[in-house]
Amino acid sequence: MKKQNILNILIISAIALGFLFLNFCQPIFADDFGRLSASALTKGNLISIVYNQYLNWTGRVSAEYLAYLLFNKDHLVISLFIIDILNSILFSIFIILSFEIVSKDQYELSSKRFVIFFFFLSFIFLYSGVIGNALWKTAAIQYFWGIVLLVGYYYFIFIRQKNSITFSILVGIFIGLYNEIYVGVLTILLLAYFLDCKLDNKSINRNVVYFFVALIVGGVILAVAPGNYKRLDVLAGSRNIDLLQNIKFMWQLLIYHPYAKLLHYMLAFIGLLLMLDKDIRFKTKFIYFAALISFLFVLTPIVGQYGGLNQRVLMIYYVLFFMIIFGLLYNSKNVFIVKFIEVLCRLSWLLLILLLFQLWMLFSVYDSLHDYESQRQQLIHYYHERDVKSASFPVDYRLYLDKNYRFVYFDDITFNENDWRNRGFANYYGFDSVVLKR
Repeated sequence: MKKQNILNILIISAIALGFLFLNFCQPIFADDFGRLSASALTKGNLISIVYNQYLNWTGRVSAEYLAYLLFNKDHLVISLFIIDILNSILFSIFIILSFEIVSKDQYELSSKRFVIFFFFLSFIFLYSGVIGNALWKTAAIQYFWGIVLLVGYYYFIFIRQKNSITFSILVGIFIGLYNEIYVGVLTILLLAYFLDCKLDNKSINRNVVYFFVALIVGGVILAVAPGNYKRLDVLAGSRNIDLLQNIKFMWQLLIYHPYAKLLHYMLAFIGLLLMLDKDIRFKTKFIYFAALISFLFVLTPIVGQYGGLNQRVLMIYYVLFFMIIFGLLYNSKNVFIVKFIEVLCRLSWLLLILLLFQLWMLFSVYDSLHDYESQRQQLIHYYHERDVKSASFPVDYRLYLDKNYRFVYFDDITFNENDWRNRGFANYYGFDSVVLKR
C-alpha cells in the first residue's frame, strides 16, 4: 500500500473516531425520547407509526421511517451505538466528499488545501450550529444524513461522472419524501441548472432529469400529507397567519435574525468571487446567484406558523453556501484569488494549530456535557429507588459547562413542567412530572 494511501486512511480514521467520541458524549433529549419510546421495530408497528405520522403530523416519510427504524428503547445500548457509528461514518464521508467536490478530486487529504478547507469548515460549522445539530441524534437522521446523501449523489454523478438512472430515481424519491425545505431548495437549484444549460446550449445530464422528476413526485406526496397541515395548526396555535404576514415575517427574519447574519456574509462573499471570476459567463453567474437568493425564501409559506428560524432548518444553506465558496476559491484562475490561496497554503501550519485548538475546545465541552449527563442519570436512579414521581433537576447545563457551551445543541428540559420537552422526558423516564430548578 502506498504511503499516501496509508496517510489518507489515518486521516479518515481520525475524523471518524473523533466524531464518534462526540456522538458518544451527546445525550438524548427532546424528540429523541418519543422515538425511542415507540420501539417501532421490535413492536412490529414501524409502518403503521410512519403512516400515522403522515396522517397526523408530517409527510416526511423517509426521514420518519429512518428515525423510527433506528431508535429503540427496548435495545437502547445497541440502538444508540448503531446511530453513533453511522453518524460518525457519515460525517467523515461528508467531509471527504465535500473536499473532493470543491477541489474536483485534485488534492490529497494530506495536502495543505485540505487543512485550509477543514479549518474553515470547522470554524463556520461550529459557530453556525451545523456540527451541534449534526450530533443531535434526531436532527442527524432527519436533516444531516439527507445532506450527506446529496453530497454523495453529486460526487457520484458530476465528479466521478457515473451514470445510474436507478440510483438517481431512488435518491430523488428519498429526498422528495425527506424534507420539504430540501425539496424547495433543490427544485430552485435544478431549474437554474436547466435554464443555464438551455441558454448556453449545453447538454443536460439525464441522471439529473430522472432525479428531478423523482424529487418532484416525492415532494408532492410529502406536500399533500394531511399531517403537515395539522402540525402547522398546532404550531400556529390561536394565531391566524396569512401569506402576506408570512412574507413580512420572513423578510424581517432574513434581515435581523442572528442565524441569518452568517448567510449574509457568505452570500456577499459568493457575489464577490463571482465578480472576480472571468471564466464563468455572466448569464450563468446571474442565474445561479438569483437562485441562491431565492433559496432564502423557501420557508416563506410556513415561517409564521413555525415562529422563526432554527439552526437545523438552515443547515442545508450553510453547507451549500460553504461548498460554493470553496469551489469558487479552489477553481478560480483570478490572480488575486490564486495569490490568496497561496498565502493560506503558506499559513497552513498556523491554521492547523488553530484547527486543533478548535477541536480541543469542542471535545472539552462535549466531555463536560457527558459528565453533566452522567450526574443527571445518577439523580434519576436515586429518584427511581425512592419512587419519586415529581422530580426536580437542579442544574442548568449552561451553568455547568464552560463558556464554549455555544458549540453544543442541547434542548434541555425547562423550568416549566408542562413544557413539551419536560413531558417527553418525564414519560421516557417514568415520572409524572419533571422540572429544572436552579
